[in-house]
Amino acid sequence: MRKTVLVATSCVFLAIEALAEPASKVSLCHFDEEEGAWVAISISEQGATAHMRNHDDAWPGTATAVTGTQLDATCAAGAAAPEQPTADQAQ
Repeated sequence: MRKTVLVATSCVFLAIEALAEPASKVSLCHFDEEEGAWVAISISEQGATAHMRNHDDAWPGTATAVTGTQLDATCAAGAAAPEQPTADQAQ
């Protein structure tokens, strides 16, 4: 009897999980080393921030945090952002 209840309960949980809405996804521009270019990837909202922290990636249409490469809405790279002068250079 216990096995039957356990199996039935497991089946209910699996069915609920299968019917649950998938996690929301967002697009990021990710540098693909094999292609040598930024490509659009789809990633969960929860993973996007952590992913960008660990890579030189960006939202489409923005600049990357590490290299400052400007990306367009399709993740094509433009010119790198100009370097900001340091306090010593500004004088």
